[in-house]
Amino acid sequence: MKLLLVSLQLLMVCALAQSWETLGHCKFINTADGVRIHRLDKGTGPAILFVPGWTMPAEIWEDEIVCFAKDHHVVAMDPRSQGRSSARNEGHYPAARARDIKAVVDELKLAPVVLVGWSLGAPEVVAYVEQFGTQTVQAIVLVEIGLTGGRSAKIGSMSLTPVSRPVRCSTAGRGSESTPSRRTGFAEVSARPQVA
Repeated sequence: MKLLLVSLQLLMVCALAQSWETLGHCKFINTADGVRIHRLDKGTGPAILFVPGWTMPAEIWEDEIVCFAKDHHVVAMDPRSQGRSSARNEGHYPAARARDIKAVVDELKLAPVVLVGWSLGAPEVVAYVEQFGTQTVQAIVLVEIGLTGGRSAKIGSMSLTPVSRPVRCSTAGRGSESTPSRRTGFAEVSARPQVA
């Protein structure tokens, strides 16, 4: 029984290692307040930084990492207390987590970067723009933030308009030529978002 358990654990570790290789390099960045931020890093070219929703790890962006790393420098991060990043009792609000995003952008020299925030990662991306401006930002994409029916909304000081344009990506070798992202119907602000 013990041998079977050890074999299963080894099999799981090998599967995870293979998955990490597919998703990119697994590395860490230390923030000014001592939080160790885990990130996946793959590809070269214009930078895209993916920020997942609450409790989700960087690996949630697997399809997007594989797709965009063909011609972009793609980074997906585990926000503080998520995934393999340091667990903390403080700093779980958009302004602090925006500083963590800034640490990743600065450390990896990602500017100009496309910031993609999903669910509760979206207010963190907005907080980044509010705190640090748009000098390092090429565009922002806010995924599944609850904008429906073509209505505009405000998050922080940013006015957002929903678009229903799915992200399309070549998935050669994965079953089809072009497949929309799992997450569609996002709000997008591009070409230097304006902050009131």
